[in-house]
Amino acid sequence: MHLKKLSNQGIINENINGNKISFLAGCIEGDTLYFSSWLTNGFYKMDLKTGICEFLDIFENETKNRYLHNQAIFFEDAVWMIPTHAGRDIVKINIKTLEKVFIHLPENGKPVRDNEGNITWEFKCCYKKGSSEFWLVPIGYNMFLRVDMLTNQVIEYSELRDRVTFKDGKINFVDACLVGEDIWFYPYESTELVIFNTKTEKFRFISWKDCEKKFGFIRIYKEWVIFLSRGKNESVLLVNKDTFEKKKIALNIKWEENKEPMYMTADVVGQFLVLAPFLAQEFIAVNMETGDVQLTKKLHEYREIMKWGPGRYQSSFMYGSKIIYASDRVDAPLMIFDYQTNIVFYMHIQVNESQYRDTIYKLCNENKEALLKWVKQKGCVIEEREVPILLTYLLKDDREDPMIHDLRDKKTDGKRIFSSIV
Repeated sequence: MHLKKLSNQGIINENINGNKISFLAGCIEGDTLYFSSWLTNGFYKMDLKTGICEFLDIFENETKNRYLHNQAIFFEDAVWMIPTHAGRDIVKINIKTLEKVFIHLPENGKPVRDNEGNITWEFKCCYKKGSSEFWLVPIGYNMFLRVDMLTNQVIEYSELRDRVTFKDGKINFVDACLVGEDIWFYPYESTELVIFNTKTEKFRFISWKDCEKKFGFIRIYKEWVIFLSRGKNESVLLVNKDTFEKKKIALNIKWEENKEPMYMTADVVGQFLVLAPFLAQEFIAVNMETGDVQLTKKLHEYREIMKWGPGRYQSSFMYGSKIIYASDRVDAPLMIFDYQTNIVFYMHIQVNESQYRDTIYKLCNENKEALLKWVKQKGCVIEEREVPILLTYLLKDDREDPMIHDLRDKKTDGKRIFSSIV
């Protein structure tokens, strides 16, 4: 990989009709990317060969419209969506039938707030492809959980909660990573590194003296566990998974500016650690064997010319020899990096919403009486033919409209819109 030779092929525009889409959580099965959107409570798929993006269904059980999931897993014809603090449940979606199963989190799990009082992402999902279980490490939550994907059962390991203090103003973990049979939990403000063995189901608590550095990523390369921050890094810290020996790779980068978070993705490809910019200007590749650091600002300059602004790439998906980077901004195209040819190109995606509109009208027809009753109760003067437009607005728009604000707090979208409205 010679990132300094990275070139740009320009824009691929598929000329698909419909609204643009933002990306968040997703997973690839075959040539299809299944994902939920950052800005709507919709479930989508994208054909990676053609770039065609299709709406599949809505998450009708949710109380909010955006930022519902942060990770997704594929297992036995189903996509498992992992919730953020905005999402209510783990959602299992059969990609053939679109049947959804809602798996509730333990009720005594209490969301944890950061030092500014904000509830943050609740879990980091650790999963080995092909396994029938995944693990949820608490990031803004007070429970460490295992989810059995065959039985839909959620199991808590209370030893962690008994040992580690979770309280307002303190997040104990910011990231986690599978390291062989172990899961390493990276501490945020703790002097102990937590390691959990998935076979013996036993914890180890290791003295950690680097807690002041506030690392944001933990990754694995061969026998080394990688630690780095989401901002400017003077070096990358490596810890041997067996001996706990430490070494550093100096980056020696003259950063253009510091707007944190500078990076939201960190991928290990072969012997390279690759960082695509979120608010940073630098696209970085670190050779884990030689310590060489390569960077380019060409992508940032190109985005500035095209008036896309910061890349804000916060989701990455591995597809053959390519890394697909997706943004939470609807005006930012997908960025696709082929690490074998060292070529980057962009793809503008627009959603073919014919199925979305069909779904809206179907829901309207099935719930016409309840919808009209609801509109009448709100004292709105609206014609029956305008109901589908109103329904689309409720499902997709996030503005705090006073007409619907009082309905958002306790009622889900489904209860607010469909036949359970009273």
